[in-house]
Amino acid sequence: MKYLIAIFFIFSVVIAGLVEETGDRIQILMGKSVIIEHQIIQIPDSIQSVISNIVKQNFFRDELHIWHITQGDSLTAIAILDNVVGKSMPITFFVIFTAQSQIQHVEIVKYRESYGGEIKSRRWLDQFIEKDASSDFLIGKDINGISGATISANSISHGVNKLTILTPWLMEVFKKMGK
Repeated sequence: MKYLIAIFFIFSVVIAGLVEETGDRIQILMGKSVIIEHQIIQIPDSIQSVISNIVKQNFFRDELHIWHITQGDSLTAIAILDNVVGKSMPITFFVIFTAQSQIQHVEIVKYRESYGGEIKSRRWLDQFIEKDASSDFLIGKDINGISGATISANSISHGVNKLTILTPWLMEVFKKMGK
């Protein structure tokens, strides 16, 4: 029992650090003129199920860390922190979406595998920019593959696609919340 409590504590500290690091990075990317609000949003099973069936990838958790980004009274973007499983370890990443639900930025926060780290390259990640829920995310067709990082590239591509499909639902949630 003590072992499980220690693992939970360490995992909580690591996640908290990644969330803070991600928030800081989003602030740098978006500039000082925006207001960034962090919250955790529970994704209903029904939404998860529909998106997972489309993308062929399950959600890593039932909740996501979301940053609501405003300038003045206007929503300018949202950012989502998520994880996907690479070959054997989680890959933590975030995506910034415009108010029109298009990808503005993708970044790998934590890559834990010993191979395939090429997916962290800006050149590879920039392929996702301006894609939206109607885009295709097929490795080898719409997104270039990476030799030696096939599993990681596919996992991130599916994960980004999953969030892109989720984003219009999140925008509606924010509207209902008056944000």
